[in-house]
Amino acid sequence: MLLALLFALIGPVMLFTKPTHKTGAPTFAIPSRSLVGNWRGSYLRLLCEGAMGDWSGVYLRDTLKTRPDFAVAALSSTRR
Repeated sequence: MLLALLFALIGPVMLFTKPTHKTGAPTFAIPSRSLVGNWRGSYLRLLCEGAMGDWSGVYLRDTLKTRPDFAVAALSSTRR
């Protein structure tokens, strides 16, 4: 959540600010919009996958009333 907030605050500044070229100062490349869009999509996909992995054990234990060791085994068998 903190990274999403940080990117929401800093992202537009990085995208719309032109770099200044000073003599001897190092420059950096501003990522293209398509690269930033791909990064956002990947970040959201990984965020959803992590939430699913975290809550699936709780779902198995609380809703389906399985034993805790079965919930752990079910989650670990899907990870490779």
